[in-house]
Amino acid sequence: MAVGKSARVSASGGVNVREKATTASKLLGKLDPGVIVTISAGPTTADDYTWWQVDNGKGLVGWVAAGTRDDPWLQPETGSGAAAGGGKLVNRSVRLGDRVQVTTDDRVLTVRETAGKDGLAVARAVPGTQFTVRGGPVRQDGYLWWQLEGEQVRGWAAEGEEGDRWLTPVEP
Repeated sequence: MAVGKSARVSASGGVNVREKATTASKLLGKLDPGVIVTISAGPTTADDYTWWQVDNGKGLVGWVAAGTRDDPWLQPETGSGAAAGGGKLVNRSVRLGDRVQVTTDDRVLTVRETAGKDGLAVARAVPGTQFTVRGGPVRQDGYLWWQLEGEQVRGWAAEGEEGDRWLTPVEP
């Protein structure tokens, strides 16, 4: 995340907006899951959290804790913008036949031999990697899985989880 960029609230219960970057600071309001904000300052660290000052564009400006690496509450908005190989990322669900891009921020996406968390890992795709969707969806282990085909990889990957899209469709 960076000042001037958009971010999305990804915490399932929303996030508290505070006057200062600390959990002891005055509560100014709350942002619901999925709300898009603009980063206006930060990062700063306090109370074992990384904090960003955000503006919801409707008069609520304050500090939000970004959560933890395993449980992010605020994430860069990756559902729109330019795609790595040309085209445009679009904020919608994946469909059969789509060209998709891995949008996991700084984490790799595991591509598996079969749909499901127990499927053998066949590849790890870095953000920006693009695939064509060849099969699916299959609901398994609480995720929606798609069969992907890339230059040297064919396997299954999860679309993402609530508030965190790992595969984003690319349109010309």
